[in-house]
Amino acid sequence: MNASRLFVLLALTLITHAVQSQGVVRLYNEAHEDYMADRFIQAKEKLRLVIKQEKIYPDAYFLFGQCEFQQKAFQKAIHWYDKALKQTPTNVEFVFHKALAYEDMGKVSKAVKYYLQSTEIDPNYSMAWKRLGGIYFPVGNYEKSIDYFTRAVEANPLDKEAFMLRGNSQLALGNMPEAVSDYTLVLQHDPEDADAYFNLGSAEIQQGHAYEAMKAFSMVIDRRPDDRDALLNRGLILLALGLRDDALKDMDHAIAIDSTFGSSWWNKGFLLYELERYPEAMTCSQKATELAPKSAANWFLLARVEFKQRHYREAIVAYDRCLALDRENAEAYLNRGEAKRVLGDGKGACKDWHQVLKLDDGPIAEKAENWIAINCE
Repeated sequence: MNASRLFVLLALTLITHAVQSQGVVRLYNEAHEDYMADRFIQAKEKLRLVIKQEKIYPDAYFLFGQCEFQQKAFQKAIHWYDKALKQTPTNVEFVFHKALAYEDMGKVSKAVKYYLQSTEIDPNYSMAWKRLGGIYFPVGNYEKSIDYFTRAVEANPLDKEAFMLRGNSQLALGNMPEAVSDYTLVLQHDPEDADAYFNLGSAEIQQGHAYEAMKAFSMVIDRRPDDRDALLNRGLILLALGLRDDALKDMDHAIAIDSTFGSSWWNKGFLLYELERYPEAMTCSQKATELAPKSAANWFLLARVEFKQRHYREAIVAYDRCLALDRENAEAYLNRGEAKRVLGDGKGACKDWHQVLKLDDGPIAEKAENWIAINCE
């Protein structure tokens, strides 16, 4: 074979390979389009053809894994991720998604292993740090979640979600100034983030900063006028500040948004109780107990309203329901004892007041001691 003929054959081979490669790339791109359109079965069919023609194609193996992941076939997804990683062992995205698959399978220890492996490959891979924090937050290990969210913040100081997540951990741990700081940083990145304002308000409440909390919840309502929980929280703050008419407006608005939420009725009932509008408070507290019959607080409020209307037997029934749900409620024993005294059940009253002394050593116990001194000894 002469040199010119050899050159021609080589050229034809290269051209043929180039054409085949172009066809494989085109097929892969079509598979990717199918994947983006949630056509996972079609995407996998094309990817099989890609892999059959081009054995060394890690992105194709990875995309196949992604299709399986989206179809919740997590073990199959890991199989394909491993094939991709065999060709590119240090691809941080491949390792990260393998960790995701293990996490969704409930294999948390393996997920942690591969999230950490991805951060070893790229210490600035903030998504992995966030996922690690997200694993420890739900189980109450807030110190560890804060550590990992801090690593995410350090890896990407522009990641507002990392600040939000760390703030949530600080809030759960009781580190209110640190939580406020993180939520403020979120708002510096995005002044329209209603969730950050809501969480900020929650942290300010915990610090006893009523005006700052009210301002934060008002910012939520400005951005989400029908945010039921923000309205309820602001209503309670307004009530604490003595702005009862404004508080009632917020509570009525919350009920108009969602009349099936027991806490909304409790809040309004409590406000009406404070205003000594007992028949209206009765309607609200009854509604609260209907919607949330397992809430001791709802039965406690209903009992107080019944007592104020001199419905002593009904009050005792409501206190019974409250104490069946919360055996440690010293004030409920105190008040039930008073209702029993009014009805002439001195023995039952004294028993309740003595129970108070087992549960409390503060102002409630002092009241019980006074009743005992007058009626029981």
